Amino acid sequence: MSWKTWRITNRSYWPLHADTSAFALFGDYPDTAGPTAPVQITYGHSKDHRPDLRQIMTGLTVDDQGQVVAGTMLSGNTSDRQWHSDWLEQLAGEVPEDFWRGSCYISDAAVVTHATVTRVASMGMDWLGRLPASYRLTKQLKEQAWADSGTWAEVGVLSPKRGAARYRAQTFDVVLYDQPTRAFVYHSDALDKKKEHTLQREIGQESDALAAELKGLEPGWDIVRGGRAHRRRR
Repeated sequence: MSWKTWRITNRSYWPLHADTSAFALFGDYPDTAGPTAPVQITYGHSKDHRPDLRQIMTGLTVDDQGQVVAGTMLSGNTSDRQWHSDWLEQLAGEVPEDFWRGSCYISDAAVVTHATVTRVASMGMDWLGRLPASYRLTKQLKEQAWADSGTWAEVGVLSPKRGAARYRAQTFDVVLYDQPTRAFVYHSDALDKKKEHTLQREIGQESDALAAELKGLEPGWDIVRGGRAHRRRR
């Protein structure tokens, strides 16, 4: 149905949004316990914050209008990172090439793996995702953005809500898994406020801890800047 709709509308650009969802289940499911079962109802990373329950998962891909392109049932312990790679391989094998070539594959940080990035490139697609915070490249790009503080491009406010965050951005050309990649670094003034509140809270907690430590010291001692204790001069 999705392919027929695409052909009727004759769209030249087809952004594909892909992600997984987990569903916690109660009860016994004896028919899904064997290795030949199509999906395994089992324990996995619980997005419902219920690690005590077994679950199944679904992988879903939609276009920018929310129309379902494809979906599949998955075992409850399926890795998001592995699913993207497997799904793209299935897409290339079962879906006509003119449906996906030239489109953009969009997901979260789980899409940023060697297997997925190279698969997308080999299929002639673009991809859009968030670089994981654990990547060294992420830290390097942030540091470079702060060093080049005069090259921020103002994006502005993206929400009509009062007091909405204001954004600005920088772009960098990098190489990721041997593929030329354009990276974007975004800055939000709302994050500045949150970090300021967090810093003030941490300062308050540190102050309370130092005050408690001071009470336990012998008379004649003071705590000075840096949290070090020094004996008062007489």
